[in-house]
Amino acid sequence: MVSALAYVLYTFSALLEQYGVVSLSFAFAAFSIGSGLLLLSAFWHTCREAVLHFYPGAIQDRLPPL
Repeated sequence: MVSALAYVLYTFSALLEQYGVVSLSFAFAAFSIGSGLLLLSAFWHTCREAVLHFYPGAIQDRLPPL
């Protein structure tokens, strides 16, 4: 995830610049992506549990328990 972070930051920053947020585009991109990664790491078990409920039982049986 960290290796792709530079590409995602650049792309999100370029997208914001295209829509007129020139001065704060990189800062806003870094803040929003960093916040998302921090929330995902803090609430990983809750997010995993919510997503795995949509998987069929055969796949759930092959994964570690919640």
